[in-house]
Amino acid sequence: MIQDLSAAKPWRDVDGPSLVRAAAALQLLPENIQRLVRLQRLAAIGAALPARPEAPRMSPSRLRSLLKDPLVSGPNVRSGEDPYDDLYTAEVPFHGGPHLVAQGLTSRSAHTAGLLLRSIFAPVGDALPTEYREDANLLTLVLLRLSHTMCVAAGLRRGIAPPESKTGEVFVPGETRLNQLRQAVTFDFAALAALLPGAAIPVVRRLSVAVAEHPLKLDSGSDDGLIVTPLLATGDGIVIANPGELASALRHHLILLAAEHGCRDQLAQAFRQQVVEQTSQLLALFGAEPIGPADNTDDPLITRRRFTMAGDKFIDLAVVTDDLSGYSVDEPFGPWDVTKLGERVQDLIDPPGDVPEDSQTLRLIVNEGVGRSIFLGLQKRRRTGPMLMVLLEDLRVMIELDGGDPLFLWRFAQADNRLHDEVQVLSWSKLDNYAIYRDNDRSYYLGDDRKPNVLSVDVASALPLRIEAQRRIDRHEVRSPHKPSYIEVLALYGSSTAPIYFTHPRYVEHEVLVELENVDIWFGVAHLVDADLNDLGNTVVEALAYWTWQISKLQPGLLRAAGPSGRLNVNVVFDDTGKWKAVLAGTMPQSQASSWIRADSPDEDRLRLRLSADGAHLLLSSDNNADRLLVHALLTLLTDAAGDHTLNLVQLVDDLAPPGPKKMLRSITAHEVPLRPGQLPHAERRLQRGWRRPGQRGVQRPGRRWPAGVAQAGDAQYADDRAGVGDLAAEHHRDRLVQRYPVGGHAGLLVLAGVPVGLRYLGEVAGQVDPDHLGRVPGRAVQVEQQLPAGRDEVDLLGQLAGCRRGQFLPLDVDQPGRQLPELLAERMPVLADQDQPVLVVDRRDGHRADVDDIVPLGRPAARHRDLVGHHREDPPAELLVPGQDPVLVRHRAASLSSTGSGRSIGRRSASA
Repeated sequence: MIQDLSAAKPWRDVDGPSLVRAAAALQLLPENIQRLVRLQRLAAIGAALPARPEAPRMSPSRLRSLLKDPLVSGPNVRSGEDPYDDLYTAEVPFHGGPHLVAQGLTSRSAHTAGLLLRSIFAPVGDALPTEYREDANLLTLVLLRLSHTMCVAAGLRRGIAPPESKTGEVFVPGETRLNQLRQAVTFDFAALAALLPGAAIPVVRRLSVAVAEHPLKLDSGSDDGLIVTPLLATGDGIVIANPGELASALRHHLILLAAEHGCRDQLAQAFRQQVVEQTSQLLALFGAEPIGPADNTDDPLITRRRFTMAGDKFIDLAVVTDDLSGYSVDEPFGPWDVTKLGERVQDLIDPPGDVPEDSQTLRLIVNEGVGRSIFLGLQKRRRTGPMLMVLLEDLRVMIELDGGDPLFLWRFAQADNRLHDEVQVLSWSKLDNYAIYRDNDRSYYLGDDRKPNVLSVDVASALPLRIEAQRRIDRHEVRSPHKPSYIEVLALYGSSTAPIYFTHPRYVEHEVLVELENVDIWFGVAHLVDADLNDLGNTVVEALAYWTWQISKLQPGLLRAAGPSGRLNVNVVFDDTGKWKAVLAGTMPQSQASSWIRADSPDEDRLRLRLSADGAHLLLSSDNNADRLLVHALLTLLTDAAGDHTLNLVQLVDDLAPPGPKKMLRSITAHEVPLRPGQLPHAERRLQRGWRRPGQRGVQRPGRRWPAGVAQAGDAQYADDRAGVGDLAAEHHRDRLVQRYPVGGHAGLLVLAGVPVGLRYLGEVAGQVDPDHLGRVPGRAVQVEQQLPAGRDEVDLLGQLAGCRRGQFLPLDVDQPGRQLPELLAERMPVLADQDQPVLVVDRRDGHRADVDDIVPLGRPAARHRDLVGHHREDPPAELLVPGQDPVLVRHRAASLSSTGSGRSIGRRSASA
């Protein structure tokens, strides 16, 4: 029902546009992320009120008073505010670069918008009508440019996590800051003309509502009308009335445009193809290889594809996506009316019967929607292999954190299936389940008390995982150094440590980026076909990236001057590949050369650093001379590019890398490599195609494939991050940066058969904590210092090589380093230190679980996704109490037991339901 508040207290003396500006401004403060429902309600009220220039000024104190009105923050509104379960800001890739968006109340709205854009503008969308793509391009340009400009003006950046709310009230800043945020959401006609092309005027009108003309519809949540029209048209421009929902507005209007152009079915098909492609790329990151192309099934909503995994296992993938049929013009989060979807999916991927390979097959269901509500539940498994249903973005987080183990998803699916076989699970997200599983040593063993009947998983349990993935990976897109397009990069040391990134393994070019505020500096190895030299070149590239970062802190103006266009490309070249091979073979005679690296003349638009084989003996110096020579060559290159020869390079080298212990590079000869008793050999794991050197046998160490944050000074390094701990002694490192993720999967030159010289990075792990050889491999514990079986002598690694982004495969059969890292007995695990157990609230009156069916929705919805039935509710029981039985209820992370079912709730919406 439309509400009219123009004559009601306290709204009758409020200027509508001023209230909208203030409410929108408050949505840009991270402190208010948990209070977005109230602020979106306040903005909707303002959009429905007329302009009253004579009304009292909207001061911070008056704003605080209006926020106390029951219509904005009454008990019914407060009770429905869910914990925020995602990062508030993200980037959506599009022409002209990635654009910042706020994700508002819609879960993963940036992810869904990005998927749709790829479906339209990537090759899978080539079949869409040209007119539709042109209109979609203009719509996207308008919304993303407005969003990005607003976020930058408000001081937002990608990956902002919701801070802990202490007061429970909306934070209203002082007048100065409030005015800055008001300006960020306000665009006059001149600003619009400078930002958007003239052809965008009709699009802006389509997205706008005039002052006092918004049809206010407030139930217990926010007003979806401000997603259909998120802009308020004023007399002199526009106000972004709903800053957090521009990505949702983009998704909604792209679908409406497709219906207007008669290509809605084509868009749905392209969307499904894009999801299949994205899922296949993710599965490849932990070694899964496709068996043929994707297959369209008899069911138009489902596409299947099979993969091999870990040598003897398979993945049977089923992708389920919204067909966009019956999409509502006025309801961005309306229902998707499809019958028996869960039954249809399971009949296809898990039919009755059994074949021998079923026990080795993971049935993986990726359910990816566009924001509409749908109930998709599964019955008990009919076949022996595990089955798992997950959202694409949740799967990405899992793989980014734990994809170094090719069997991690298999083990989780097995544990999750056993949990559902024995316990009724109330959960809104499979990633929330995974957070519990991961927090409890990769198991669902939550304590020694009686087994529960019901496990209620708290909303936002997975938020720490999303934050951890952002901190470690910081996955985003940047302009390619080779062509006019954007490519994906990942953090090398973790985003909180250094702004150093590497290109995603799917690209041919493997380069390293130092991403600074005003300039991007790219480093790569040029014109190489030999894998051993490529490893050395990549090691040098990472050292160059590190020292460039150090130079940026000491001489930031030098880098800006060297790359006035905002980008600088540097190639590393070998002067004589034959001589360098001789260096690696130990047959290169020493010379009197004064350096092993020097600045060279540019090659077209790329600067060059040349590696001189005649000076390779300098890599064997006992101090940090090799680093100092590298820094001097780098400074020479940058000053030449900047045209600034006034700097004292000798002094700068001393400031950056004073003479002393080694910093980043260290080389040793073969006789310096210690021998130690070996351990049980590691099983060979399947290697992703394109990552193994020709003729090389790939043996993968246990550990993560993905980068993780490096321990900061004074921090502890816990064993959960053990795969990334450098086996390095303290060397007085001024920045405590540890080389953990070599570019080529190797730490430069290792001492291996026939290779008498090794090169590695040095660093210090600050405050490493390993009281009982912490480990997280499932299995039976062993005692501290338990004797391990005797093994063969072997060559020790020069430092632990952390899980690398390009496969972390060593050149030969090299076991994991053996200094003080966990050693495992067969089928067992290292000793676990004392751990804090989660608080369990258990009613122990009866140990028998409720005997109820797997998939029966309950009557009252949980306060979670607004306008949504949960996309993956975890088998909610029809009755929590069976006559004669009392439940044993475990509330994980203080989650209250909540019913799930169809209906409306006030919390966050899901863009992917």
